[in-house]
Amino acid sequence: MKRSIFFVLLILFGLKISAQSLVDSASFYRCFNQFDFNDNSIVMIGEFHFDKGALDMELTVLKELINKDFFTVFIEGGNAEAEVYNLFFRTGNDSLLKEVRKDHQQLNFIYEMKRLDTTNAIVFKGFDFERPKVVANLFSVWFHNKKIPGYDIHKDIKRLRMLKGKGIKAIKKQRAEMDVILERVKSSYSTHKEEYDSILGVNVDAFIKIINNPIQPDLKTRDQSFAKLMLDVEKEEGLNKSIFIMGRDHMTKKNSFVPLLLKELPKKYKVSCIALITDHAFDDLHHVMMDRDEKRSIGLFQVPEQKIIDSEFENLKVMIGRFYNYR
Repeated sequence: MKRSIFFVLLILFGLKISAQSLVDSASFYRCFNQFDFNDNSIVMIGEFHFDKGALDMELTVLKELINKDFFTVFIEGGNAEAEVYNLFFRTGNDSLLKEVRKDHQQLNFIYEMKRLDTTNAIVFKGFDFERPKVVANLFSVWFHNKKIPGYDIHKDIKRLRMLKGKGIKAIKKQRAEMDVILERVKSSYSTHKEEYDSILGVNVDAFIKIINNPIQPDLKTRDQSFAKLMLDVEKEEGLNKSIFIMGRDHMTKKNSFVPLLLKELPKKYKVSCIALITDHAFDDLHHVMMDRDEKRSIGLFQVPEQKIIDSEFENLKVMIGRFYNYR
């Protein structure tokens, strides 16, 4: 069964590009406005992490989407990280945000995104694994000066904060140690639910999602877990007018997140994808984009038409193609 899907490919051939206007605005908006957004629309943004040019381009897109009432933003991060963003957007207090996002460009991106949220309507949600320090920082706010009968949650918060390390092996080890702690939290919650609910208030649902997050930092299963989790969310809450922000590698391969999600997503949804690509990135898109005369297959998608938009930079192009799921 074929499902049409719009796919905007923003191809960024350089690690450092600085400018206020990255592409020809008239051409970009003419193509962007080809999207027929409705209440069943989903937009996938595939970013190149930590690149200023990519983040500036995302803000251009996000401004348009927010103006079209896209207020649910799923991030490639855990539920705790999403709640840190929500706390900042609700209160304006960025002390916890600065602990989570130390990179200046990423931090500024969140500040700029908050300025776009003039109606205070944006809600962040996570669809990746939890990170111990982020969970610890958030729990330290939620349970500040609070006591749980028979369980010293503050001792485990300190343990979570001590779990550090870089690289997938270290992250897996952290997650294994964190799972032991979260099991104690879950056991305590099941016994003292009323106390937890009273302390957490409106944060109860987020707390439950954090302690029960099924996503593991395993490269072999992560994309499949993303898709399964989002299909469950779709059944429970719907994904109407949602924005997903992730690395482009979760869009391109046959068994990556976006193709796996589209295989099972109800047909009522219209999915648009916007991917920022560089020749330094580790995705599969760069090498297939150079021949403009041939139809190319990417993951589960096929490109029957293409249009190139030039920018003021020689190494920056915007490619727009109409993609079809050909499974």
